[in-house]
Amino acid sequence: MSRLKSGAVLLLLAIPFVLYAVWQLQGVTRADLIISDPPSEKGLPTKEQLATTRAKAEKWASDVRKTSAVVFQYRVPTAEDAAEDADCTALARAVAMRSADLADLETFLANREKPTYTGALKASYTEWQASKILLAKAEERVEKWLATTLTNVDGFDAASRAMTVLNELVADYTKDSKFADSSKAAAWQIEARVKVIEALEQAARKPYDEVLALPLPLPGAAKSKLVEQALGAPAAIRDQADVLKRELAKAEDAKMVLPARVATAAKATMTRASEWAAKEQLLALFADPELFTDPNKAAEWLPKVQAEFEKTQTPGGRELFRNKVKQFCEAYIPKVVRLDTEVLLLGKPESRTKITIVYDSDAKEKPLTDDLDGVNEFNFPKQHLNFKKVTWLGGSDDSSSLKPTPKSIAARAFTLARADVTTWSATTVNQLKKKCEGEAAALQQENRKLTDELVGFAAASTSPTWTRENTKLWTRLTGLSTAMAKFPMLFEMGQ
Repeated sequence: MSRLKSGAVLLLLAIPFVLYAVWQLQGVTRADLIISDPPSEKGLPTKEQLATTRAKAEKWASDVRKTSAVVFQYRVPTAEDAAEDADCTALARAVAMRSADLADLETFLANREKPTYTGALKASYTEWQASKILLAKAEERVEKWLATTLTNVDGFDAASRAMTVLNELVADYTKDSKFADSSKAAAWQIEARVKVIEALEQAARKPYDEVLALPLPLPGAAKSKLVEQALGAPAAIRDQADVLKRELAKAEDAKMVLPARVATAAKATMTRASEWAAKEQLLALFADPELFTDPNKAAEWLPKVQAEFEKTQTPGGRELFRNKVKQFCEAYIPKVVRLDTEVLLLGKPESRTKITIVYDSDAKEKPLTDDLDGVNEFNFPKQHLNFKKVTWLGGSDDSSSLKPTPKSIAARAFTLARADVTTWSATTVNQLKKKCEGEAAALQQENRKLTDELVGFAAASTSPTWTRENTKLWTRLTGLSTAMAKFPMLFEMGQ
């Protein structure tokens, strides 16, 4: 405690005693100003009486001056301060006792290394001094923790462990309720919470940036340690920020005045925490496990991306969103689809797995595939050198026996049209839809149905595994086109 504060406390403690001392002096004055032998009613006092009264008054005045000096200086009287008046002596003795107590108080507040106490509260001051020493050591341990750089704080558990250590140190400080400062303890906890959040931010930045650079779909946290870190730290930041918000509200309700440094840091941390919450939501959007398996996902996903997009004002941040939306479209609408499981053999449906193409060359015999880049009903005569015949169980024929089904024709038409899509917008998607429908109005409804039955072909390991249940290509195209029309800014590069 500062000397200024010590003096203020001393003054506050001394004021009642000053008033008491003045009252006592006034009481002494009133008592001694009464002349014990009043003048005779028959005449004036004698010369001897006047001399005696004057000597008595002068002696009393001297005693009062000596006692006043002791009272107003709060000191122990010396031999020169000795007074013959009994009331003055009693008052000086009371001041001496109070003087020792006040001296002990000032010594206690001065935080001297080896204090000596002499007053009536000597035992209490000695006990309090020991408590203050323990309190100072506990405070030193808290300050040391706050000055230490936190490492390996990258998630819920690590953040919780760090705060547990600090809370134990603060509890050790506050267990002595006589001298512990509750405002200081609250400020320490807020400062520590800020420190933990800063450590979480440091741990989150690199994995977050690295994951954000990955192409969609992002691997799930269960499959990627990097994604787990990138999602875990922001989630822990959100958790710690919620606690910090409650701690700040509690301090405000208690009308605690936090140190300016702590209050400023806490405010800045809450702002950054809200930014990390948005980043967490963004990564969750990009790591949605149903991102490409749900044929209705565009209608749900793009509005959420638009909401996060509107929070970002920097050109670089907006371009990042648009690139991710482009990646979404590229994977959401497959580049290649599989041909029908059946072909027309001699005008009748037959499983393609039962058919073999024979070449009079090194290719020899090739199975009929559902891949437009492999041997199929559209290219088998020219896919390898020297086509010879088409064979199946119980028969063989020339090329005229093998024809595609309407579904395979639709699959081929879609794949060729999809290859022309180099930019994504409502216009390009509608053009793709139009090519899938065809020009003949009478067949448009049938072509839409066939398009919805097509199955995406995953050529790369990072692409979705399409199935007949989740592709529904016409549903995807329709939903994507509608969402694009509602959120055009997500597709206008450079805007």
